[in-house]
Formats: sequence, C-alpha cells, structure tokens
Amino acid sequence: MAEAKKKCRQYSIDYLKFGFIPSLLDKRLPICLLCNRVLNNYAMKPSKLEENLRRFHPDKIDKDLTYFKTLKENLPKRITCAVCSLQHQKETMMICRCLTISHESQLIAKQENLILSGKS
Repeated sequence: MAEAKKKCRQYSIDYLKFGFIPSLLDKRLPICLLCNRVLNNYAMKPSKLEENLRRFHPDKIDKDLTYFKTLKENLPKRITCAVCSLQHQKETMMICRCLTISHESQLIAKQENLILSGKS
C-alpha cells in the first residue's frame, strides 16, 4: 500500500489581513506579525488565523490591510532591534556576573584577612 501523503498548506497573500506572513525560516509556517509567534502548518487555514487574531489580539481586529502591510515592511527593523536588545541583555548579565564574582572574591579576601589576623 502507498503511504498517505501529508497535506501541506501554502501561504496565501490573503493571510496578511489576519496579521500573518510566511516564516522567514520555513515558508510553510505562518508567523504572527503582532507577537512573532510561529504556528504550525495546520494553523495555516484562514479560520485558524482569524481565530488567533480574535483570541490574542482583539484590539487589532478592526485594523485594515494597510496596517498589516506597514508591520510587514517594518519587520526587518523590528528584528534588528530585538537582536540588539537581546545582545544588550546578554552584556548586562555578563557585567552583573562579573560584579558578583568580584564582590564574592572581596568577601573571601576579607574572611581570609580576619582568619590570618586572628591567629597572629
């Protein structure tokens, strides 16, 4: 017997009115322009995309197609900002770790001095 083929939906430009574009990594998956959430291929049905808009972004239901086109055009800028923000967070965490290690080493040095001064 032949194996059943798995149906794979293709992106349609009409999905933009629900705030979705094809994922940058896998064109078979929809990505929400509002929250950057990637859905599975099963969700690439107009009814599922509309349900996502109503459920998670009810304030955007009345937005017209031009609103979503603008979001789509600004996506590269938003991605760049997100990457910069993530990099800044990593640098901040590294600085905090260094300060913590420095503070801990100072405490250890003080304890050693107290121990050494107590023995003499």
